[in-house]
Amino acid sequence: IPVLILHGNHDDNSYNVVAPVNPILSSIITKKEWFNRMVRPFMNGEIHDTCDSMSLYYYKDFYDKKIRVICLDSTDYPIIINDDGTMKWHGQNFWGYGARQVQWLQSEALNTLEKNDWSVVILSHMATRDTDLMFNGYDPYNGNLVEGLLKAFMNGLTFTGTTTGDYGVTVNGNFTSQGPRKMLCYVYGHTHTDNNNKPIDLGWNFINTASCYSAGLAGRAIGTNKEDLWDIIVANKNSSVVDCFRYGYGVDRHII
Repeated sequence: IPVLILHGNHDDNSYNVVAPVNPILSSIITKKEWFNRMVRPFMNGEIHDTCDSMSLYYYKDFYDKKIRVICLDSTDYPIIINDDGTMKWHGQNFWGYGARQVQWLQSEALNTLEKNDWSVVILSHMATRDTDLMFNGYDPYNGNLVEGLLKAFMNGLTFTGTTTGDYGVTVNGNFTSQGPRKMLCYVYGHTHTDNNNKPIDLGWNFINTASCYSAGLAGRAIGTNKEDLWDIIVANKNSSVVDCFRYGYGVDRHII
């Protein structure tokens, strides 16, 4: 069974740095270090960025199911050092999809021209927006571009978008020659809650599963089968209906 590891906001050690508030680079688990420890041991045919073989975003094709699973890095920040030697961006407070990753999503991950009857599943530690999905108070950087590309891919249309600043990038996605493709679901974590939502302006399901263990919740006693939880997610390619079969605390979900 393939193991696909996702990079999240608690994974660079910045939450363990108490002084200064913005960490210095030597206190951080770098992307290269994280790749070597967390991604490389499980590699099994995943396709990384052609410009970065150690990217923390990648995809894997399941030829027997005709599904491409795209794994995004939602804590993909640029390395910029402030005048005081601290990092301008880090996982503790700054979340988003980096400029190169968004370009890769457009030109490589969503390029399924020869896979006419294939579907796509997105995995990411975070969703693409705050409203109805994340509840943190702000949107991840470039989340709007990720949404625009996925929607154009799903509908076989074009999308052009530009952002500015340190995450700034321009994308020009054209999926007209591919035609419409199926977006089965976007699965994410981060909020530590069960949640599912299909934003009417997008058209696919976002599925969030609670933490495997959350201390203090009634009914989740250590040493019982309610201590843990995880979902087996089954997506019907024909109907796009998704079923989440729950082990442990919580209930099954039938998502239309």
